[in-house]
Amino acid sequence: MKLVHVFMATSLTLISAMSFASGLSFSDLDTDHDGVISVKEAKANTLLTEQFAKLDADKDKLLSRSEFLNFQL
Repeated sequence: MKLVHVFMATSLTLISAMSFASGLSFSDLDTDHDGVISVKEAKANTLLTEQFAKLDADKDKLLSRSEFLNFQL
Protein backbone atom coordinates (compact mmCIF):
# COMPACT_ATOMS: atom_id res chain seq x y z
CA MET A 1 0.00 0.00 0.00
CA LYS A 2 2.83 2.41 0.78
CA LEU A 3 4.32 1.84 -2.66
CA VAL A 4 1.07 3.06 -4.19
CA HIS A 5 1.31 6.28 -2.16
CA VAL A 6 4.89 6.84 -3.29
CA PHE A 7 3.88 6.27 -6.90
CA MET A 8 0.95 8.67 -6.61
CA ALA A 9 3.07 11.37 -4.98
CA THR A 10 5.73 11.02 -7.67
CA SER A 11 3.13 11.16 -10.42
CA LEU A 12 1.54 14.29 -8.99
CA THR A 13 4.93 15.97 -8.72
CA LEU A 14 5.73 15.22 -12.36
CA ILE A 15 2.32 16.41 -13.52
CA SER A 16 2.74 19.63 -11.56
CA ALA A 17 6.15 20.25 -13.10
CA MET A 18 4.83 19.62 -16.60
CA SER A 19 1.86 21.91 -16.03
CA PHE A 20 4.16 24.61 -14.73
CA ALA A 21 6.45 24.35 -17.73
CA SER A 22 3.65 24.31 -20.26
CA GLY A 23 1.97 27.28 -18.58
CA LEU A 24 4.88 29.59 -19.30
CA SER A 25 4.15 32.38 -21.69
CA PHE A 26 6.80 33.66 -24.07
CA SER A 27 5.27 37.12 -23.82
CA ASP A 28 5.37 37.08 -20.02
CA LEU A 29 9.05 36.13 -19.99
CA ASP A 30 9.98 38.61 -22.74
CA THR A 31 9.70 41.52 -20.33
CA ASP A 32 11.32 44.10 -22.62
CA HIS A 33 9.12 42.96 -25.55
CA ASP A 34 12.00 42.72 -28.02
CA GLY A 35 10.85 39.37 -29.41
CA VAL A 36 13.48 37.22 -27.67
CA ILE A 37 14.15 35.94 -24.15
CA SER A 38 17.55 36.89 -22.80
CA VAL A 39 19.47 34.99 -20.13
CA LYS A 40 18.46 37.71 -17.66
CA GLU A 41 14.77 37.34 -18.54
CA ALA A 42 15.00 33.54 -18.36
CA LYS A 43 16.19 33.76 -14.76
CA ALA A 44 12.56 34.37 -13.80
CA ASN A 45 12.07 30.61 -14.26
CA THR A 46 14.41 27.98 -12.80
CA LEU A 47 13.50 25.25 -15.29
CA LEU A 48 14.08 27.54 -18.25
CA THR A 49 17.38 28.75 -16.81
CA GLU A 50 18.58 25.15 -16.41
CA GLN A 51 17.75 24.32 -20.04
CA PHE A 52 18.67 27.67 -21.63
CA ALA A 53 21.99 26.62 -23.21
CA LYS A 54 20.44 23.46 -24.66
CA LEU A 55 17.48 25.37 -26.10
CA ASP A 56 19.61 28.16 -27.58
CA ALA A 57 20.18 26.37 -30.89
CA ASP A 58 22.09 29.22 -32.57
CA LYS A 59 24.11 29.99 -29.41
CA ASP A 60 23.35 33.73 -29.50
CA LYS A 61 22.43 33.77 -25.78
CA LEU A 62 18.84 34.62 -26.73
CA LEU A 63 15.82 32.39 -27.11
CA SER A 64 13.63 33.06 -30.10
CA ARG A 65 9.97 32.13 -29.99
CA SER A 66 10.70 28.92 -31.95
CA GLU A 67 13.55 27.94 -29.61
CA PHE A 68 11.26 28.59 -26.63
CA LEU A 69 8.57 26.33 -28.11
CA ASN A 70 11.00 23.42 -27.79
CA PHE A 71 11.02 24.06 -24.04
CA GLN A 72 7.25 23.85 -23.87
CA LEU A 73 7.07 20.48 -25.63
